[in-house]
Amino acid sequence: MITANWIKMFVVGAFFICGFIQNAESREKANLYKELSAKDEVKVYINKISDSAHAGKADEVSLKQKLEEALSARKSINFKIVSIPEESDITLKCDIVEFIWMEEDPIDEVHGIGPAVFDAIKKDNYVRMQIVFSVLDSKTNEELWHKKLKTTITKTKMDEEASIPLANEGIIKIFIRECFNKQRKVLVS
Repeated sequence: MITANWIKMFVVGAFFICGFIQNAESREKANLYKELSAKDEVKVYINKISDSAHAGKADEVSLKQKLEEALSARKSINFKIVSIPEESDITLKCDIVEFIWMEEDPIDEVHGIGPAVFDAIKKDNYVRMQIVFSVLDSKTNEELWHKKLKTTITKTKMDEEASIPLANEGIIKIFIRECFNKQRKVLVS
């Protein structure tokens, strides 16, 4: 005879299995490497980069140019940059949501009094940039990948002007690693 406890266990088990399957699907879509590396060529259109942070400090033109260069230099996925959206396979949208340069590096979250004192004494310059990246299927306008990424750089004698190309380079490396690199399997023993 089926009791209420058996029904509850069945429902909980069904939810668990559905959640596990959905989580596995989301992990698979976490990166576009597998899907795009199988193609001979992937045509990319990069939209004009927007600056919703209104910082006015990040060089959007240079960022777009460096992004085009970095994608073209990829070897595992053959990207071809196109200037007309209708010719592309994927469209890349970027929105700068934060650009901060500081003369003095803020005190990081450190553990212990020694590292905290050392961090407070250091006089390094600091830049942080966050961009929301979206990769869309150009034909269907379906979002294939979307993530807010952040880069932070702490460096001695890095004025605001010098920080811009460093932040651009850092965020591009992070974007390519997160979106287009082959996922490494982590073995847990």
